[in-house]
Amino acid sequence: MSQPIGYSVETDDNNLETAGELYNYTWAGNGVFLDAMNPLLAARIPVARGVTRGLLNLEPAITLAHGNLDQRYFDYVLAEMLETPDKECYYAITWEDDRYKIRKPDLHQTEGSVKYEVLSNVVMELHSHPGNQGIWFSSQDNSDEQGLKIYGVVGCLGRPVPLAFLRVGVYGNFYYLDPSEVFMTVPTRAKFEKEPFNVEHALYETISDYWSHLGKED
Repeated sequence: MSQPIGYSVETDDNNLETAGELYNYTWAGNGVFLDAMNPLLAARIPVARGVTRGLLNLEPAITLAHGNLDQRYFDYVLAEMLETPDKECYYAITWEDDRYKIRKPDLHQTEGSVKYEVLSNVVMELHSHPGNQGIWFSSQDNSDEQGLKIYGVVGCLGRPVPLAFLRVGVYGNFYYLDPSEVFMTVPTRAKFEKEPFNVEHALYETISDYWSHLGKED
């Protein structure tokens, strides 16, 4: 019988393993990791820290199946966002006809939200915050971004240098990325932040979810 979630223990011979259809948890020497892969993207992200003697250590990793993106994709999207800085915008980067393409799906924009058509073969989604609003991923973003994709948010569009965050999403689990992990050459028309709110970015979403389940918001 197939199952959506699998697990493995990272030993020298890796002899304890059950494969999942969607993703696998791996118990390693330095914590628990989540591994997933689709035709466009493979990702391994940490979901819990810890030390287990005798197991091998792992590191976070992402691999774009068709290679990292040229910076011009981000530069084009940013230029389009700056054309309508008072409205939230959404763009998708897809893999079609053996190349990456920028798509702007049918959407309904307001000053504080955007509703958009869901596309297929999407490797990255980018949305903006209007005006001088900062950059963060909202609880609504967390709820919407449930696929295996790279997600980005751009803010401070009224400033000389806009700000941006990138993260990889693995079915509702998130890990913040450096742009060098996504782009062949890092875009220079925006400043990319990596660790929001001065917390350990790898575990921020997990910790927040944990406390909210206990009824504690602080």
